[in-house]
Amino acid sequence: MRRLLLLGLLASSAPALAAPAALYRLYANLGTDHFYTTSWPEAVNAVQFGYVFEGAAGICYTTQEYGTVPLYRLFSGFLGDHHYTTSAEERDIHVAFGYAFEGVACYVYPSPHNGTCPFYRFWNGTDHFFTIARSEGNRGYTYEGIAAYILPPTMGNCPQ
Repeated sequence: MRRLLLLGLLASSAPALAAPAALYRLYANLGTDHFYTTSWPEAVNAVQFGYVFEGAAGICYTTQEYGTVPLYRLFSGFLGDHHYTTSAEERDIHVAFGYAFEGVACYVYPSPHNGTCPFYRFWNGTDHFFTIARSEGNRGYTYEGIAAYILPPTMGNCPQ
């Protein structure tokens, strides 16, 4: 009886996993900036300031879950560029070069995890661009590697 009570207490006190959230992708049509957010009101507000909504880049978490790490969001007013990284060291280097730290965009996996796709990072000299479809980066961007791993926006395989 005590064992069942203890197991029941342990099961009821276990933290629930956060619901996955869409990571919306927007592009500034007046400049060169890709912007990513899990906040629908923030995405709508960005559209009012000249961004074009491009859909969900993928799925991430709004709270830290087992195995995930923060995806830091930075912004350079000088370049008009949002940048995202899982590296605290890279975050701090960008801040030293004039980027403002805007907080944690969401939580992502640092390595492959069941059902995730690589979140590729590209740079064209003025804009950081992230996508799970590596072929999208062939538009004048230089490939910089895999930034993280996220779930695809719809169930299925990762795009090529």
